[in-house]
Amino acid sequence: MSDSASSFARNFAETSLARERSVAKLDSVVRKLHLIADADVARTQRAQSPACHKGCDACCYRIVPVSVPEAIRIASLIPVEQRGSVLARIDRYREATAQFRGGDTSKARVACPLLVDGLCSVYEARPLFCRGMNALDVLDCTAWKAGSEGPIPRVPGQMAAARSVASGFGSALTKSQLQGDMVDLGLALGVLLSDPGAAESYASGKAAFEGAALPNFLWPADEGQATTRDAPKEWPPTSPAPRALAGDPPSETGPRDRILADFERLAAGEARYEEAIALLEGSNDLRHMIQRIWAPYTYSSEQDIDRWREHFRQAVDDFEHCGFDPGEACAALSGASTFSVPYQGRAVRPLMEPFGRLVCDRIASRAIPDLVEPIERKRRPGKIRVGYASCLMLSSHSSKWALGWAANQADDIETYALNIGPAADSFTDRWERTVDHYYHLPGRVPAAARFIKDLDLDVLVYTDVGILGRGYQFAALRLARVQCTGWGLAATSGLPTIDYYLSSDLMEPPGAEDHYSEKLVRLPGSGLCYERPNVVESEKTRAEFGLPADGPFVLMAQGTMKCLPKWDYIYGEISARLGRPVAFLERTLATGDNRKLWGIVNHTKRRLAAAGVNMAWIPAADDPRDYFRLMGLADVSIDSPGWSGGNTTIEALLMGTPVVTLPGEFMRGNHSVAFLQIAGAPGLIAKDPEDYVDLVCDSERQREAMKNLNADALFGDLRPVRALDEFYRRVAGGG
Repeated sequence: MSDSASSFARNFAETSLARERSVAKLDSVVRKLHLIADADVARTQRAQSPACHKGCDACCYRIVPVSVPEAIRIASLIPVEQRGSVLARIDRYREATAQFRGGDTSKARVACPLLVDGLCSVYEARPLFCRGMNALDVLDCTAWKAGSEGPIPRVPGQMAAARSVASGFGSALTKSQLQGDMVDLGLALGVLLSDPGAAESYASGKAAFEGAALPNFLWPADEGQATTRDAPKEWPPTSPAPRALAGDPPSETGPRDRILADFERLAAGEARYEEAIALLEGSNDLRHMIQRIWAPYTYSSEQDIDRWREHFRQAVDDFEHCGFDPGEACAALSGASTFSVPYQGRAVRPLMEPFGRLVCDRIASRAIPDLVEPIERKRRPGKIRVGYASCLMLSSHSSKWALGWAANQADDIETYALNIGPAADSFTDRWERTVDHYYHLPGRVPAAARFIKDLDLDVLVYTDVGILGRGYQFAALRLARVQCTGWGLAATSGLPTIDYYLSSDLMEPPGAEDHYSEKLVRLPGSGLCYERPNVVESEKTRAEFGLPADGPFVLMAQGTMKCLPKWDYIYGEISARLGRPVAFLERTLATGDNRKLWGIVNHTKRRLAAAGVNMAWIPAADDPRDYFRLMGLADVSIDSPGWSGGNTTIEALLMGTPVVTLPGEFMRGNHSVAFLQIAGAPGLIAKDPEDYVDLVCDSERQREAMKNLNADALFGDLRPVRALDEFYRRVAGGG
């Protein structure tokens, strides 16, 4: 993504809308930004032209993301006499795309309602997304339209150019208090053509397009392209070269069916876990059986956790003995997710190790046997080759934590970023600029995995095993001589194909080796090399956050999934002693809010209320400036016992806010323990639960503990990277 184009789009739109926020002004801004994007696109095409031509409509069979102002402009250009036929096509489009909502919208192959006789009826006003779409070979597009999962080689940088302008525009709309999320073009047009006042309502700041929102839409990257730096012409390859073999299993089993969609709605959206799992009982569909290997996001009691752990064990056993076809099971793994298991606050290995053996020994080894064999060939000469693979190489914690490693590796280490997920964003571009070689591999898993194996990596680090099923499909294979994982999911993977878990010496308690199926590597300090964030805070007051103007402000900023029933009483004791509510953020995960998981917040609210906790709930801040302001306003930030803060602890300390923590049994409960020691504030680490409450309620102890705070010590620590370099040399046989 071009940072300058994004900044220009944001600044231009913000300035324009600050002067006048009307439908006419929005139209003017859209036209200007389209011209800017077209100029950037033209520059990317100087070296290589796309194969696109008039009448080639393959890319028009998809759900198209668009900003609301772009949709408003398009709607205004549709002649009145044609609106009835467009609305009829929108009705058909709505019905055909319904099965993809709440899932992977990129799987839809449905004609855009604006497509007429193979041509776009609003081509001159087409959205930024469509301006970025291109292909180097028409046959690839034709195959994609027919349902192929294969990557489409594109003009390098063209999609990124359009995405850059769209990103800046979306930020400007949000700052202008307008809906900045992308929306579904077809559904948004349905609103605009049915309601003549919808455009004016939007311009006035009223919500009118919630039903069309695509809050989690991810733009495709420039697929099939690679960026290399100082690389030989012959090796490594400049473009991915996936190798498919006859008999390869598919990567997915097709669109999610109604049962799985209802499961997600009940489990994530409404926290009705028993009803959700009942939908899957008795089914022999492997997708349903994989989904049964699952844990809820919140719990009512410790006994509730016990019961669901037994469910997980039984579901693994049921799948193992169901007589499954290995190829079908490998495809069904795309729907697996175990990221919620560590949130039980219990040992993860007893659950994940049997699951890992099932995935590796019973499924992957039988479905793709050539990709599980030990790598015994002699390595290529040259530097130590280290790859970082992620399904979520995006603006989330899933891979962010590892970027500091890749950016600071020694000169004798050659770095590779392997984006094995379907999409990219501005943070992906940072990976691309940082490493020696970047490859995007969104297609079929076996073919992409063979390309990774062909790279002859000495070490392959998976940054987020367990969050998405696609990660399991790769990590269950043997693609490098040594395979590792780390912080992306702060617990063992359970996979016999993962050799090492890269962790922190300050976070791991004595005897922590027993918690991992991998060999534990204790890197010095926090184990990470953090980049100092750019802190800009808003000027909001407590009242604007819905808080009392004075009195102690105790903030619990962790995701509500970390709030375990066994610790509910501790929040009650704090609020009772201070005579003030404990303020919680309405966020499901520490990395931000996810609308599909909203039931988690409500479930936690009900449980805390039943425990008699005096609490206040603050909506999660979409604007980072508001988030930092909230951190700065808090008198004290408190950790959730069992799984402490990572980024939130660092951010609070940067704002000068004390963070009180209680050491945990597992690494994930000791993030703050490490950060507070590094920053010179160990006095904020409580000795036991009683001391935790005392410390939260004792502002004088907090001030004393903060006297020697040095937040700068948290950033740019190269000790873990140098230790990691030595580890890579040792396991690669180079030192």
